[in-house]
Amino acid sequence: MTAKKRLEASVAAIATLGAMMEMRFSPSYDALRIEELELTSDFLMKVQEKKALAREERERLREERRVTAELAAERERLNKEREHHLNAIEALRAAGDEDGAKTLMDQLKSIDDEVAQNGYRATNIRCGYIYVISNEGAFGKGGAVKIGLTRRLQPEDRIRELSGGSVPFPFDIRALLRGRGDTGNGNPSRVRRQEAQSRQ
Repeated sequence: MTAKKRLEASVAAIATLGAMMEMRFSPSYDALRIEELELTSDFLMKVQEKKALAREERERLREERRVTAELAAERERLNKEREHHLNAIEALRAAGDEDGAKTLMDQLKSIDDEVAQNGYRATNIRCGYIYVISNEGAFGKGGAVKIGLTRRLQPEDRIRELSGGSVPFPFDIRALLRGRGDTGNGNPSRVRRQEAQSRQ
């Protein structure tokens, strides 16, 4: 029973029981009490929304710190690999092996591309992947999907994490979309709305 219905029941009970003594709530008092209940309810809803937004912001910041650490570790690994290739190229050229040096130069170009990509991700820390996953083993063939956002370097890590202890079978990846820049463009909420519209 809602608070409004309880209040209305109390007003009716007092009117019935107090009829002999001509006791009753005035309609203006009743209206004020209902307005108070509505305002309290609105306030409590706003407090819940604020808490939910704060929780999402904390999660976003935690994820950004994790991604920053992953990017730094990856950048360090790439720099070591690049330095190793440069030293190997120099040694091969000193030995007169131009074919081997050319092969390593091609690999070095690939490493440079990865370094550039890492730099792009570090500058645009909020870019990430939107994933659509399902788990027919756990949820049946009803078409239930989970749509989420991760900023991890390897989005499959997040999906494996979700498959951890909460479900008996691992999730299947239905779609993996890479966002460019701020993922506001590829917002999971927008993807959910589009998914719902396509099912109608």
